[in-house]
Amino acid sequence: MTEVTPELLVFATAAGNVVASVGPDGALLVGTPAAASTPFISSVLASRTKSAVRYVVIAPQDIAHSQGDAGWGRRGAFVAMHQNALQRISGNVMGPPPPLPPRFTELGVDRPRIAFSEVLVFDINAESIHVVHQKPGYSNADAIVH
Repeated sequence: MTEVTPELLVFATAAGNVVASVGPDGALLVGTPAAASTPFISSVLASRTKSAVRYVVIAPQDIAHSQGDAGWGRRGAFVAMHQNALQRISGNVMGPPPPLPPRFTELGVDRPRIAFSEVLVFDINAESIHVVHQKPGYSNADAIVH
């Protein structure tokens, strides 16, 4: 874990980096968390805030590498992903979800339950954090967080 400031942490996981905004309202995670890193990240954040994780925004992933919600949904977090990425990993965005991919079942994770199209805004820890969809670069689900 790298502490950029006491309120901004970066975790390197097997699936990719995860950035955490931490404060009195809880934590917001953005990135590509690995399911195996969830207990460690949760324990670090629990020592810094009253609510270990309230929101998780999963970065674009393909089905071969996706670890779904990395187990955060079971821990009570609201987990979001851009609708294009969510459709890639789970087959649909709206309506009854299809069966989980076998990889998710093996990892004991679920799919994110919140999809966004253009902008997702969080008011947390006296900050307004925007997740804004961008034109495709890495994928058609790229977003900038500020």
